[in-house]
Amino acid sequence: MKTSEQILVEIGSAMELNKNARAKCNTALSDAISLIQHNEKEMKERLDKEYKRGMNDAWEIAREVINMEDEEFDNIFEKNLSARYVITNSNPLRVKEKISAYHKAQEDELNKIHVGDVVQHIADATKATILDNDPNTNLVMKKWMVFTENGCVESWYEDDFSKTGESVDVCSALIK
Repeated sequence: MKTSEQILVEIGSAMELNKNARAKCNTALSDAISLIQHNEKEMKERLDKEYKRGMNDAWEIAREVINMEDEEFDNIFEKNLSARYVITNSNPLRVKEKISAYHKAQEDELNKIHVGDVVQHIADATKATILDNDPNTNLVMKKWMVFTENGCVESWYEDDFSKTGESVDVCSALIK
């Protein structure tokens, strides 16, 4: 059996351990509260920033719709709709998607090869005008019939030339 003195020493040790544990607990809780408050403040700042960015994006979309030429507007949205109707009754994200899809289609159309496009052969820089797609094209690589600057009609693989950005009205040129 323990003496009173031993029991008192054990109680003192337990109280000291409890005091240290409580202090460590309080420090950990204080650190956790500080971290949560910091993260909350940072999250609020990011949310405010993103909200402002979203508002600016929506405003830019509205501005773009308002400033569109009639033909472009009709090509993107249904005919007989007004900009006011589109802005009032549409979701800004959907409007942005429609505008982006239209511009991508326009860009894709510009990048396509058309009869009359002036192209330049990559290997020797010979310029030529596209006359038609080659009927002997295989499924792997597309070929085009071209009229070269040297006066020859040749068949070129699509990967062997690049567009110059110039174009010729082939029908008018052949009729002359």
